[in-house]
Amino acid sequence: MTYKAYAITAGHSAKVVGAGSKYGQEHVEARKVADKVASIIKANGGVVSRCDGDTATTATGVWLEAVREVDAFGNKHGDGNTLALSIHFNAFNGKAEGTECLSFSSLKEEAAKYSAAIAKAGEFTNRGHKDGSWVGWVQETDPYAYLVEVCFIDNKSDMEKYKKNFDAICYAIASVAMGKPIKPSSAKPESSPAKPKPTPSKSTTDDLYRVKVEGKQVGAYRSDANVLDQIEKALKGDKKKIEVERA
Repeated sequence: MTYKAYAITAGHSAKVVGAGSKYGQEHVEARKVADKVASIIKANGGVVSRCDGDTATTATGVWLEAVREVDAFGNKHGDGNTLALSIHFNAFNGKAEGTECLSFSSLKEEAAKYSAAIAKAGEFTNRGHKDGSWVGWVQETDPYAYLVEVCFIDNKSDMEKYKKNFDAICYAIASVAMGKPIKPSSAKPESSPAKPKPTPSKSTTDDLYRVKVEGKQVGAYRSDANVLDQIEKALKGDKKKIEVERA
């Protein structure tokens, strides 16, 4: 499906931190992914709102606040036109691994695209679609809702892969969300255009030309190439007044 608007939440906050281990903290890593995905979607023409429930102090309060923010955003753009995406990290016993995506069964095929894309980008085990009908955030969010579990934050291998492939993972999520492949731009930052170099030509006469820079003669030449060399040197030196006159 294609959407006009994208409501993205990190699922946890500094007040309600979620899962954690010596390899990372869920609220920190989820925020990084949500920020990056939001910026990619926005850069590719999507209308984005971050709906994070930052003022809540309980787990239930976080998702309820996020739901209210998502619903308000969805009402502006039409529920059917708005994608709701919540970013999380799983945790279990330190051995469980992989990525999965939770949603209603009616969105099973689309949810499976997220887990497949993330698995490929992050080199994870693909755990596929999981039933998300029991998740409060999924139940109460009006737009099309997906809860992405990027990987297991208590699994050393998963977290090493996640950190190594961070950008690829974020682009994979954004690509599925927007329904089109999105790759990092290879364009280099714009820079000031270089001053064009004069193209020297052969002189067809024996005339002598004096070159003056800031009122001072720097040389007298019959060769056009020599005249142009002096002009180029003056331009590179940011000289303002350059004169060429026949001797």
